Amino acid sequence: MGVAMVSVSAVLFAINGVVSKVLINAGFSALQLTTVRTAAGFACLATYLGLTRAKSLQIRRRELPWLAGYGVIGLFLSPLCYFLAISRLPISIGLLLQYTAPVFIAIWARFAQGRPVRSRLWWGLSVCLAGVILVVNALGDLRIDIWGVAAGCGAALLVATYFVLSEKGVGKRDTLSLMCWAFAAAGLLGSALSPWWKMPWGALFSWEHPWTGTLALGYFVVFGSVLPYLLVIGAMRYLSATNVGILAMLEVVVATALAWIFLDESLTPLQIFGGALLLAGVIAAETARVPAVVDDVELAAPKTPLAATGTP
Repeated sequence: MGVAMVSVSAVLFAINGVVSKVLINAGFSALQLTTVRTAAGFACLATYLGLTRAKSLQIRRRELPWLAGYGVIGLFLSPLCYFLAISRLPISIGLLLQYTAPVFIAIWARFAQGRPVRSRLWWGLSVCLAGVILVVNALGDLRIDIWGVAAGCGAALLVATYFVLSEKGVGKRDTLSLMCWAFAAAGLLGSALSPWWKMPWGALFSWEHPWTGTLALGYFVVFGSVLPYLLVIGAMRYLSATNVGILAMLEVVVATALAWIFLDESLTPLQIFGGALLLAGVIAAETARVPAVVDDVELAAPKTPLAATGTP
């Protein structure tokens, strides 16, 4: 069940990458897409929780700063960087750069938290670096989009920060109400920076069939954001965060294939090899941390997996 839930969420996220690129090409900016996604995510979760368990939405004043920071970093800045990356780079490259986040998490665990790590972290880091160099085609074409690469690397750093915050604070609230208020904080910031009345809503009707744009936006909100997030959260009942993170890499493979079919985005054989190296290095980093143990019982994995933040 856990494998099925993660696999479906990965496919939905992968399709959402193509849909996001289509909406960007139609006239929506990365900031506008981030605003729509977060505000709509809050509306969906708030409606569900309000109808089923309204008490879970109660918040205390001392929670506000942490919830605001959590939402802005994890659900606003990280997807914003991802959307900026895929607006300037092929979707597959943007995803691969973002998926280097586990490397930063493992390094944080080793040097900031003083936790032991397995030796494979270091060769995994080396393999990741080689893979990134090949993926961005730095050896074959010096005209790489520096800003796109910087945005992808920024997304990885922000996802790693979001995951570290999740480990520290996710136990303070139930996961759904936490995500709901995090979406609210991100949506408020996005709405202030990108007012809704200035968004290119007319672009939704610029396709040959007027309803196509509306369907694309509907998929982007429901099937590309809220539903895959919930599937990943549900999968945590059956799998560890590490296993979820590794299985979620299916998104990269599916997104690459879909971008090639629908957007004519193709990678060179060297870039594909670099992508395989990068994913291998990420898996090594993802499994390099030694779990904390208390009374010979392994602590439960954090309830918010890395995969839930990836794409954006």
